[in-house]
Amino acid sequence: FDLTFSSLKRDGRIYEVCDEKISGFSQFIVNISENGIVDCYDKSDIVYLTPDADEYLEDLDKNIVYVIGGLVDDTIRSKMSLSFTQRFGCTAKKLPIPLYLQRKEEGTFKQILTINQVFDILLHYQENRDWAQALLVGIPPRAGFVAKDIV
Repeated sequence: FDLTFSSLKRDGRIYEVCDEKISGFSQFIVNISENGIVDCYDKSDIVYLTPDADEYLEDLDKNIVYVIGGLVDDTIRSKMSLSFTQRFGCTAKKLPIPLYLQRKEEGTFKQILTINQVFDILLHYQENRDWAQALLVGIPPRAGFVAKDIV
């Protein structure tokens, strides 16, 4: 994976907070751009991952830029990332959680994930090409999901 942080100013408050909270952040080998994602890449090469998308992410393509969006504060604004994709003409997809996982009897069953959880899922899928295994790595056990028996 190549990792790009877009809309991030090295002299900005968000960068400062990341550097304070994440040990070695300033030493990460990543691309950093002050420009927005649609200014960094061709819109046809962007897939924005959002739980509000209609389509599921089926596979990873090395020529596609996958955007893991996030808000700086702790609120979740419904359909915010989907609205972004519609406004800028990008593709929106969601993780295939219900295709590969099923609910246990107990759990929170929340499918809203943090940026690092989604990154872990994508990384594990890239390594193993197994969605069920990758999803279970990134989704906390308290969510109450287990792998489906897929025949």
